[in-house]
Amino acid sequence: MYIVGFDIGGTKSAVLLAKTGGENVEFLSRKQMPTKGTWQEVLDTLLSEAEAMLRQNAVPAGEYIAGVSCGGPLDSATGVILSPPNLPGWDKVPVTTYLGERLHCTVRL
Repeated sequence: MYIVGFDIGGTKSAVLLAKTGGENVEFLSRKQMPTKGTWQEVLDTLLSEAEAMLRQNAVPAGEYIAGVSCGGPLDSATGVILSPPNLPGWDKVPVTTYLGERLHCTVRL
């Protein structure tokens, strides 16, 4: 199984691709970038990088899941970033739905 990881912060964000097997985790790729623009612009940039990583590593559809880390407040049950003080304009962002629709996989916050 592969994992796409998203880390969203006030000054920088990152995306990574890892492969799991038993108790081992192999980190295949990582890209960091400034968190600039609207939440849609930031997520679209992260998604573009994630999609490139999946292609470059020939990861088959259906063989990966995704997770998001972000400072709160957030609602992990519904997958919504509520209104973190370090992310102005990120109010009620449906992050797991937004990412999941593009990646066609399960996304957890």
